[in-house]
Amino acid sequence: MAEAQHAIDHSDDGNAAEHERPEDWGWHHEWRRSAPVIGWLMTISLALLVFGNHRGNVERYWVLGLALVMAALLVRDRIKRKNAWRA
Repeated sequence: MAEAQHAIDHSDDGNAAEHERPEDWGWHHEWRRSAPVIGWLMTISLALLVFGNHRGNVERYWVLGLALVMAALLVRDRIKRKNAWRA
């Protein structure tokens, strides 16, 4: 196995702090496209639960309400990502 190369940062107090790269210890990837796709698939699957074998309407209201909340959050996330401040 290859040894991880560590950068040594000398702080103001004279102690050398050893830093690791994120790739060395864990997750370092952002889900740019797959998270919204999975979110929309889950929203559609929630909306499809309306066509179940339940007799009352309370279940329909809850399922549709949750699907609408998820859709609103996905749309809000899309707008925030589109209008994000770019450095």
